[in-house]
Amino acid sequence: MNIGPWGKLGKKKNLEHTKAMTPEILKQSLNQTGFMKVTITSNSMEPVIMTGEEVIIASIPQVEKLEPFDILVFWNDEGVLTCHYVWHINKINGEQGGKTLVTRAMLNHEDLPFSENQILGKVVSHKIPWKLKLFLKIKYKDY
Repeated sequence: MNIGPWGKLGKKKNLEHTKAMTPEILKQSLNQTGFMKVTITSNSMEPVIMTGEEVIIASIPQVEKLEPFDILVFWNDEGVLTCHYVWHINKINGEQGGKTLVTRAMLNHEDLPFSENQILGKVVSHKIPWKLKLFLKIKYKDY
């Protein structure tokens, strides 16, 4: 799920300015303010988060506090901001250092592993309903 050209506090920024923002600058901005609004530009988390919907993300002080089904915004291996839910957190540190998290999209349910260093923040404005969590746990028993 790609993230659109919205900056902190929901003010629309110039697209060129947004493209120039590096992961370090975005993380620093989020850590300073505590929260950031972003617009979701794909449908991979529907029906929980709809395409074009704004979400609020918060900084994450410790990865150990994350739980399955928390929704995260992170950079995938191609450097694109992505929004998926946590499927599980590996106990062993990954190649890049830090924990390896495995996430999934609502649409395809394929595992997408990444390092905790790639996390921008946790979505705090939306949650996966408990009935949907139960359905996913039953359907995909590899939890």
